Amino acid sequence: MTPNSRIFSGLTCLALSLMTRSASAQSPRECAALSKLTLPRTTIHSAELINSGSFTPPGEKPLKGLPGFCRVSLTVEPSINVEVWMPESGWDGRFRGIGGSGYAGFIEWNALAGALKEGSAVANTDSGHMGNVSTGAFAFDAQGHVDMDRVVTFASRSLFEMTRKAKAVVAAFYGRPADHSYWSGCSTGGRQGLMQVQRTPDAYDGVIAGAPAINWERFIAAEIWPQIVMNEILGAPLSQSKWDLVNQAALEACDAGDGLKDGLVSNPAQCNYDPAALRCKERDDPAICLGDEEIEAVRKVWEGPRRADGTRIWSGIDPTVTNVVLAGERAFPIAADHARWVMDDAKFDWHSLTMADFPAFFDKSVARFNDVIGTDEADISAFRDAGGKLILWHGLADQFIFPAGTIDYYQRVVANTGTLAQTQEFARLFLAPGTQHCGGGPGPNAFGSRESRLPVTVAVKMDADHDLFHALVRWVENGVAPEKIIAAHYKDNDPAKGIERTRPLCLYPTVATYKGAGDTNDATNFECTMQR
Repeated sequence: MTPNSRIFSGLTCLALSLMTRSASAQSPRECAALSKLTLPRTTIHSAELINSGSFTPPGEKPLKGLPGFCRVSLTVEPSINVEVWMPESGWDGRFRGIGGSGYAGFIEWNALAGALKEGSAVANTDSGHMGNVSTGAFAFDAQGHVDMDRVVTFASRSLFEMTRKAKAVVAAFYGRPADHSYWSGCSTGGRQGLMQVQRTPDAYDGVIAGAPAINWERFIAAEIWPQIVMNEILGAPLSQSKWDLVNQAALEACDAGDGLKDGLVSNPAQCNYDPAALRCKERDDPAICLGDEEIEAVRKVWEGPRRADGTRIWSGIDPTVTNVVLAGERAFPIAADHARWVMDDAKFDWHSLTMADFPAFFDKSVARFNDVIGTDEADISAFRDAGGKLILWHGLADQFIFPAGTIDYYQRVVANTGTLAQTQEFARLFLAPGTQHCGGGPGPNAFGSRESRLPVTVAVKMDADHDLFHALVRWVENGVAPEKIIAAHYKDNDPAKGIERTRPLCLYPTVATYKGAGDTNDATNFECTMQR
C-alpha cells in the first residue's frame, strides 16, 4: 500500500520538475521553490531550509539538536493549518502523520521534532482552528449555535487534507513519494488515526492509535456523569482527599487479583471493592471515612450511568485509578463544552442536568455526533485488504478516557473480522497496567508511548522490542508482528534517575504473569498468559 500516482494530480509543472531530481540533490534553493507549489485550495505561506540546529516555534521554547530540514507551512481552505518538515539529508523514505490532543487547535511542535530526528518526513495539523486544547468554543457561530461544518473539519476533513497535501509536498521535495506512510497519535491523535483507517484506508501503511478518543459522543458525554452525581447527591464535589482515600482502599483490595501485589491492576473490571467498607462509625474522624451519601455518590460514579431499567449506558471511573480529573472540584472542560455542543447552546450550564435527565442527554449526543466524530466503525476490512497494520494501545490507569471503550471497540472489530487470530493478522491491542492517559503513572509507561519521541518518553531501548513505532515499522516492512512490548518505568518518571522496573505489555487478551521466581521488577521473569 505504498503511495501511488494519485498524489501527483494536484501538482503543477514546477512540482513535476522538482520530482525529477534525486533526494541527494536537494538544496536550499529547491526548498524555497516549494513556496511556489500549487495545490488545490491551498496557500503555502513559507518554504525555508533550517540548518541552524534549532528552531523556535511561535510562543514556544527552542527545539534543539535538529538536523537540517525543509519546513513548509501551508493552509488548506478554510483554515486548516499544516506543518510539513523534511530532513535535508538522510531521509529514511518514510512519511509520518502526527496526531493532536483534546480539541487540538495547535501544532505538535515537539512531535514534529522527534520524528524529524529519526530521519522521517513528518506533518501535523491544528485540525482547522487555533485555540486552547481544552475548549470547544471554536465550534460555535456568532449566535451561539454549533457550526457542524467546523466540527466536521476538526473531526475528519483536516486529517484527510493534511495527509494529501503533505504527501504531495514530500514527493515534490524528494522527487518521489515516500516508501511507507505511518500515523502515530494518542487520545485525539489515536482517534484521528482510526478515522483514517476507517474512511481513507489506503492513506497509511501503519497506524498507532493510543488511548483513542473514539466513541467521542458517548465517552465525552459520560465524562460529565461524575459531576452530575456529586452535584445532585452531595451538592458539591467530593474532596480530593476522600477520593484519594477510596482509590487507595480499592487498589489495596484489588491489587493482588492478578496474582501479584505490585501496585498495578491488570484487570480493573474484576475489582468489586465496595466503598461501604469506609463508612464512618461512631467517633470516627469524618475526614478519613465516608458518610452514607458519600458512599452512594462514589458507587454511582464508579458504576457509571444507567437507564431507569438498570441498563448500563457507559462505563464509570475505574475504582483503582486516582482520578480527580473527571470527579474533581470543577467539571472537565472538554466534557463541559461537549455538553454545550449537545444542547446547541454556547451558554448551557451542565449543572441543570440531573441523573434522571442523563439518558436523554446521552442519546441526544449520540444522535447528533456519532456519524461525525464517533470513529467507531468496526468494519476496517478495507484497511486490512490494502495491507495496513494497526496497533491499538491503552493505559489501564487512564484518568481521562475509559479503557473499556477501546477494549469494546477491539472486540467488535474481532467480531466483524471473524476470529481473533484473523484480526491479529492486521490489528493488535496492547494494554498497559498502571499507565495513565498517553503516558505517566506508576506502571511501566515508557515504550514509545507518546508521539514526541523525546527523552522523557522513550523506551529503555529504541528498537522493535521496546518501542511501539519501531515495532510497527518491523511489522509493516518485514512482516514480523509484535507479540509483546517491553516497557520501562523510570524512578519518579524521570529517565535521569534510571530504570526502576521493566514489564512486558502483552498482546490482548493475554496479560503479564509472574513466573514465580526472580525479581518482580525484571520483565524476563514474566510471561504472557491468558487472563484468569
